[in-house]
Order: sequence, then structure tokens, then C-alpha cells
Amino acid sequence: MTDSNEDGFTLELTRRRALGALLTIGAGSAAAGAGTFALFSDTEESSDNTIQAGTLDLSLGSNTLSFSTNLKPGGPGTSDTVTLTNDGNISDASLDIDVSYDENDATTTADPDIDEDATAAETAKAIKVSTLSYGGASISQITGDTTLNGSSQYLSLHDLANTGQSTDETTPNNIVDLANPGQGTNFEIGFKLHENAGNKFQADGLDVTLDFVLNQQDSQ
Repeated sequence: MTDSNEDGFTLELTRRRALGALLTIGAGSAAAGAGTFALFSDTEESSDNTIQAGTLDLSLGSNTLSFSTNLKPGGPGTSDTVTLTNDGNISDASLDIDVSYDENDATTTADPDIDEDATAAETAKAIKVSTLSYGGASISQITGDTTLNGSSQYLSLHDLANTGQSTDETTPNNIVDLANPGQGTNFEIGFKLHENAGNKFQADGLDVTLDFVLNQQDSQ
């Protein structure tokens, strides 16, 4: 099929070209109509989904440790117990205890002729640790650490305060890796004045501080 326009050019319309034009028009019409469908959908919402960190909350209860101020060589000792509780909701915790002391001497001695004053370290070495338990068991048995026997034949307060138990931990604690106290575990510590302590130690005293640290992991 041929035809001429006004300028004399000849147009040839073959059957193949006509069919191609129809297909092009049909494809365009289909694409134009694709967005006219109304499709179904349904939405549900999940709300009030909370993420919250747990807590470690160490409590010493209502009592604090209290010791006698009238120790004498070879005499009875003094001890006290504090109940430790984890009021938080993280149960796989580890308890560390750090022991330290400072000098706290009386202003005068019983004998005015005694003017020799023992240092804080000398006094701490003359004080035996007679009781040291957690949950009713000896702490040395719990940890399996024989260095708690100290450098002498008995464990002194000085030994306990200067025993390095934290070479692989990030905090300097003397007694480490005890079990989580949970809803209540008793810690007991007691002291005696050595039977060979002489007049030098009259009226000498110490303030003993115990820091209890509840950690998430043993390595802390």
C-alpha cells in the first residue's frame, strides 16, 4: 500500500508495519490501565514491646558490722554478721569483698608509763582473723585459695587486707568470686588479739572497712 503526501513524498504502509503499530498501541493501553485495580490489604500492629536492662542491687540489710573495743591478749574475740541481699533481677552475679583498715587509737593508754605507739600495720598484724565465712562455709574453702592463710601461722587482719586476690580482675578485691547472695546470704567475720601482744598495743585501735561489690561477671 502506497500513498503520497502534499509534498510529493511517497508513504508505504505495509501489513507488518500496521500490525506493529497496533501492538504498540495495545501495550501502552494495558500499561495505562494497570494502576486502576483496587487490591486488598490488611494491617495489624504489635505494640507495647519493651526492652529493658536488668539490675544488680546489693543490700546490707538493716544492720552493719559492729565489733568489741575491749580486746585483750588471749581473751575472747569479737565477731559480727551482715546479711547480703541482691534486690536486683540479674541472678548470675559474683560477689567480691575488699578489706582495708585505718588507725584509730584511743587518746591515752591504761598505763601512763607506756609511751610506745604501735603503727596501724603492727596492730593489724597482731589481730587474728578468727572467723571468715559466707553462707555458713569458710571463705578459704569456698575459694580454694590457700594464700588466705597469710604469711604467718595465722591469718591476720593485715594479711587479709594485703592479700592480692585480683590479679586477673579489673578491681582490687581481697576476697573474690563468691556466689550471688540472692535473697539473703550471711557474711561473718571475727577478730582476736594475739595472745603474745604486749603492752605496746594497749589502747591501739583500727577502723576496719569492708567494701562489698556485686559484679555481673567474675572477671570484673
